[in-house]
Amino acid sequence: MTRRNFLKQSIGGGALLSLATPAVAQSATVLRLLSTDEAAAASLASMISAASGDALTVETTLVPMADAAGMLDRVTAGEADMCLTGLDRFLDKSLAFGLFSAMPFGMSTSELEGWIYASDGADILAMLGADNDVSFRFAGDAGIKPMWSKAPLTDVASLQGLTVGSTGLGMANLSQIGVQSVVDLHDPATDLASLDVIDGMTAVGLAEAGVADAFPHVTQSNPNTPSGVLTLAIANGVFDALSDAQQVLIERACSATLAHGHAKHFHDDATAMAARADALTVADMPDDIWRALSEGAQGVLATIFEEGDVQATAVDAYVYFLTDIAGWSEIGEAAFYAGRKQLTGL
Repeated sequence: MTRRNFLKQSIGGGALLSLATPAVAQSATVLRLLSTDEAAAASLASMISAASGDALTVETTLVPMADAAGMLDRVTAGEADMCLTGLDRFLDKSLAFGLFSAMPFGMSTSELEGWIYASDGADILAMLGADNDVSFRFAGDAGIKPMWSKAPLTDVASLQGLTVGSTGLGMANLSQIGVQSVVDLHDPATDLASLDVIDGMTAVGLAEAGVADAFPHVTQSNPNTPSGVLTLAIANGVFDALSDAQQVLIERACSATLAHGHAKHFHDDATAMAARADALTVADMPDDIWRALSEGAQGVLATIFEEGDVQATAVDAYVYFLTDIAGWSEIGEAAFYAGRKQLTGL
């Protein structure tokens, strides 16, 4: 059986868990949301409430990034109806989740949207959500994440001896290329100021953490942790209990939150960079680091492929779309945006 035949025959198979329907408070349906991103959660909640005339409301509980990995289990257990974060927070369940967040040398936000709307990306996501009986929708943007350093990055050998903070599959890729000290930026024990390189934070995030001045060198573009999508996971039992109109409203609110988050991050990060222009040294990624990270990314993909049949199918579909479709960059970008506008009205 080919991977693509396997994909077509696997969706929807097997018994799924039964979840409680969303709580109903008088005439309003209250959806309980867990999120690691306060701004994205507030934006999504506001759009859902406004579009439904308060017939649907969202009750948000913020979760520290260090505890994000448990959010999907909490939704499955019925403690919440949905959660919003980057899917690379769930790598303990499947490394393939990283394909939909910040895969090294992976797709951009718009390319991922194209994979979802124009190819089999949605089927892959459905397969990954089946074990937890949830479905996924892109609903936010995590912003552009350059590579920040205290001193200029020159070559792979010098990078290998530094302490680098990263996230998700970016950590795996840095280890692939021989970096000896890689730490998780989301670990509460990580002292950001003690790092030599920060890989995976926006300009705004760096400033909010109070360490921007310690990292005056920025390397663009950064292929190791590209701009990441925030994804809403909603319990299938909860979503199915909504009316058709409410389901469409949720879909449109997610698309609007994604577009709003993408634009806002771009503006806010550009403003933060401009404010530090005199104190920043911007450099291209050294060629040998670029090549090493690219080779490391192939190793990461191979690791995901070997994890299981679903993961192998995910890698196969991802690489097929990225190489055969997303490579048509100029035509592809126009088609992705036109397709999204047609599908969502945005």
